[in-house]
Amino acid sequence: MVRTTNMVRLQQGAEPGYSRPRRHRRFALQYPVRLTVQGSGQDRELEALSRNLSIGGLLLETTAELPDQTHVRFVIKVSGGRLVRPINISGEGVIVRVETGDRSNFRVAVACDRPMIQIENLAKAS
Repeated sequence: MVRTTNMVRLQQGAEPGYSRPRRHRRFALQYPVRLTVQGSGQDRELEALSRNLSIGGLLLETTAELPDQTHVRFVIKVSGGRLVRPINISGEGVIVRVETGDRSNFRVAVACDRPMIQIENLAKAS
């Protein structure tokens, strides 16, 4: 199912090809994410799971289909590894890509408004 020209339908286990090089190093970190989708006068909160993080953005998996170019706020709850207690990382950004995944899930790419500089330190602590 293709909803917009920016949506890519994924086959199970496949990763999309990208024509432009990545600007930031990515870390395969899976943490719970609370996502607030900003709509016309009403915000909507939902749960997601991070698939990968960088200082410039994140890839999330969620059961909700979200519109491309929507502004979102997020809180990533980081725990485990060498961390003594959980850390919440908050940020804001724009949905730049939506992919249909398996089992009625969607992968949502968010470009951050400001860099998440804490991510590199978290990758070392995990």
